[in-house]
Amino acid sequence: MLVTARTMNWENAVQVVDLVLGSILIAKLWKLGLYKTYSAFWIFLIVDLLGSYAWVISRLDPRHLDYRVVWLCASIPVWLLTLSMVYRHMEKILINLPGIAKLSRKFLNTAYIVAVGCGVVITYLEYGTHGPWATDIHLNYLLALGIIMAGTFSTVALCVFLAMLTFLIWFPVSVPKNVASLTAGLFLYFTAKTVLLLAPSSWSVDSARLVSLCITIVSCICFAFWVALISPEGEISVSKLQLPRRAADKEKLLRQLELMDRSLSQAAKR
Repeated sequence: MLVTARTMNWENAVQVVDLVLGSILIAKLWKLGLYKTYSAFWIFLIVDLLGSYAWVISRLDPRHLDYRVVWLCASIPVWLLTLSMVYRHMEKILINLPGIAKLSRKFLNTAYIVAVGCGVVITYLEYGTHGPWATDIHLNYLLALGIIMAGTFSTVALCVFLAMLTFLIWFPVSVPKNVASLTAGLFLYFTAKTVLLLAPSSWSVDSARLVSLCITIVSCICFAFWVALISPEGEISVSKLQLPRRAADKEKLLRQLELMDRSLSQAAKR
């Protein structure tokens, strides 16, 4: 009993820290006027934190508010906002490369459709005739579907942010520091979320609570990172994520990138 109480207190403390840091980040983006520049990310934060607030309320009165229902209701808009945020962020990085941006959007559309289809099929094959836990079969079936959907959306987002981070490091393109900071932080967040949600050990009640706690800890780290680094100056100053190269090599890479983008743009018009 004492161990359980301590665990719950630890979980509550981490959740409170996450809510405070997330609220500070939302307020900072609003105060700096950057909520317009990063509107999809800002709305994503708000909806995600609303789900966290609902989690706290459900813990205060678990008899009348089942967190499984709260989590499922909050997850659907989070998935859609994740998709929107990925699109918007990709457009910011590829703003001067319309050909590559158009091809990337088509690839992303296909990836999300395949991911959702695979998630539904996997859930049906695994839990089509029984729930992942002994009681509340239908609700737990929906929860299993929700966890797999969250994992698939996070996986696609992770792949996209990994590609964008690699792109920023490899090619000598210029992006604002804020964009680079968001890319790095979102890559960390979706890496942790994907690994934890898709781990086979996450399919028990106790493990699911541990997974949720670990994701919240990573979320706290990302919030603190963004609160410290995002600034008005970050919209003007240029990121220095690129690998150190000679000026001639940088020019060669830029020419190759421009040629690739021009070829893709011409192919799209045919």
